[in-house]
Amino acid sequence: MESFESKVIVITGATYGLGNDMAREFLRLGHKVAGCGRTDSIVRQLTQEFNSVADRCDFAAVDVLQDEQVGQWATRILKKFGAPDVLINNASIAARHMNFWELPAEEFNRVVDVDIKGTANTTRHFVPHMISSGKGVVCNVTSWVGRNNIGKLTAHVTGKWGLEGFSRNLAKELPEPLVSFQLDPGVVLSPMNEKTMIADELAKQITGEEWARKVCPAILAVDRSSNGKLLETWKLGLKCALYVDEEGILKVDDREFST
Repeated sequence: MESFESKVIVITGATYGLGNDMAREFLRLGHKVAGCGRTDSIVRQLTQEFNSVADRCDFAAVDVLQDEQVGQWATRILKKFGAPDVLINNASIAARHMNFWELPAEEFNRVVDVDIKGTANTTRHFVPHMISSGKGVVCNVTSWVGRNNIGKLTAHVTGKWGLEGFSRNLAKELPEPLVSFQLDPGVVLSPMNEKTMIADELAKQITGEEWARKVCPAILAVDRSSNGKLLETWKLGLKCALYVDEEGILKVDDREFST
């Protein structure tokens, strides 16, 4: 019988949406999970909920835009679990669906900063230890909109477009066998998508739990051959691809996909 090797998974934005779904699935699979989020009350709830597996999970309130705060968190997690096998830069926020010039500067800046600067901060503090350990995968959660032009989603497009570039460039710098790759989650039933999708499209979305059941094992299977590349999760057989119709409205493509 093949022995099970528990991996160390670090996830930003783990208290909300897909980050939370991934944290739960990795724990269900028996791995160690260190997750962060911005809300103290949710961190406390998760800590209490997973108290029975406290030896292999850790949830903390961290603002990924505060580099010093991220550094302190990383130091504690590295001491507790060691270098991550997988770092998932998932933290992201949504802006309101409106024209760029109508969106307040603070709201635009926050979205772009979390996507790019937040990812840079966590990567800066964890990757050197992954390099020293001689292994590790950096998974940057991007989006289809980061490779396309979508009206009234300029902040989201800009942040994810920048994250695509960051991830590909990181892939050029990482020594073998480390990996940096982009994960396009597609469209999933989540609080963020509820802010940007039209009502009749929401009913077509798969749940985050269903999504995580297929995506988490796929992340663990990533190797150097995926360095700098994109994993579109609809290719895993999930109905979660997107397209823009003739009127420029973002919609879900609900065809059956195969792996």
